[in-house]
Amino acid sequence: MVKNMKTIKESQNVWGLFFSSLVQVSAPRISGRLEKGLREISATEELSREHAILTRLIIAMENVLTRLSSDMKTDLTPLNQSALIIKNIVIDHHMKFEEENIYPKFKYDKTLMEVADKLQAQHDMARETTKRMLELTKSKKIGNEKERDELIQSGIMMSDLIRVHIAWEESVLFTALQAALPKSSIEELDRKMLEDEAKFIGDEGLEKLFDDLSRIERAAGTHDISAFPFR
Repeated sequence: MVKNMKTIKESQNVWGLFFSSLVQVSAPRISGRLEKGLREISATEELSREHAILTRLIIAMENVLTRLSSDMKTDLTPLNQSALIIKNIVIDHHMKFEEENIYPKFKYDKTLMEVADKLQAQHDMARETTKRMLELTKSKKIGNEKERDELIQSGIMMSDLIRVHIAWEESVLFTALQAALPKSSIEELDRKMLEDEAKFIGDEGLEKLFDDLSRIERAAGTHDISAFPFR
């Protein structure tokens, strides 16, 4: 009975914070050479940083696909490289971490668990779409109009999916997580995130990731922030 009352109280605290603060704001992080101490941030801040990198990749992909829609000879290298980063970092590391360590934390609340389940389904969709985009761009050139149309449609779906996914994760689950878990559980989550990041990225890998992102953006024409908006 006491345990149930505690769960109810935790749920009430979650929704109290949820309605009073829908958007989590992470401190800005530099995107050049990173000092080691800068990596010592919370798990949700780290996931937010990866969300920002993913969004920049999506923006680059959109610009390449816009070119492709009017020019079949468009170089698809930045599109292929973006999809490869999404596969290696976002799918194999970021999504897996969320599925194993974030989503299960909401089993106590039916509404939040339903959100987590829908986000899980979106992960599966992103996996399939990324796989197909890698297949369609492996030669760095599009083969025919049918493949071009499929690639553009896949890109549109990925863009819409990722933007909605990130918005709900950041404003709902990440906010609720901070309210629902005790400090010890948050610290344990942060520790796991650092271990996972070290395994998949590491200090040198993080710098390389930002370097790769910069090269992709230059090739895609999205490296100059003052050029926005494009349309």
